Amino acid sequence: MDSNGGFFFKSETDYNRIKSHGTATTSGRNLLISANNSGDSGLFLNSSNNVGIGINSPGYKLHVSGTLGVTGATTLSSNASVGGNLTVGGDLTVNGTTTALNT
Repeated sequence: MDSNGGFFFKSETDYNRIKSHGTATTSGRNLLISANNSGDSGLFLNSSNNVGIGINSPGYKLHVSGTLGVTGATTLSSNASVGGNLTVGGDLTVNGTTTALNT
């Protein structure tokens, strides 16, 4: 435990645990893993279990600030929203109804 309240490693049966908490172990604290000296960005986990990459106030289960690169298949099992332009570099298959706006 550090002088600011807490941080510990624990080996469980099936995994290793890293836990961040205050001196009262019932209250969770945010956790930042950073690879730079400034320590102000990196992989951030808040007490609501939201994960931020490049952002210290994630508002979603996974919140990425910057360009996201994905190699391989991606499955979205709910609605998707695009706030800017969408470029498709291959075939586009649509199952269901399409609606054209502002054409």
